[in-house]
Amino acid sequence: MLFLGAHWRKPMDYTDETLAAAKARADGLREVFRNPSSAAGSWDDFVAALDDDFNTPEALAVMHEWRDHDLLRRGLELFGLGELADEQEAPAELDELARRRAEARAGGEFDEADRLREEIESAGWEVRDVAGDSGYRLVPKS
Repeated sequence: MLFLGAHWRKPMDYTDETLAAAKARADGLREVFRNPSSAAGSWDDFVAALDDDFNTPEALAVMHEWRDHDLLRRGLELFGLGELADEQEAPAELDELARRRAEARAGGEFDEADRLREEIESAGWEVRDVAGDSGYRLVPKS
């Protein structure tokens, strides 16, 4: 991500700030896969950026606008970054805590639900409430 964020014709700054920016770009792309996919974006805009002197910073900017999982996965794979689309599964003990939290919320035990959420967060995960079978989703904190 660090190398793609710099144009190949220009010197690249290697600093703590550029490393942090590259990590933030990667985290932003991972975040897309933690939310529902929506058909938006244009592969043609991506190709146009690369056709313009292989402008990878512009191509990354185009990719950051995409919310379509298939389109984004295709772009990431082109750059060898397909693993950013991989979903990380939470440990079973955290899933159990999240299940108990959902039950506590459903039963109106909000103090207990908050305590369980804090315990999950202290382990480096975030609970996101979603509609559906489980009522929650666990994602790693960035």
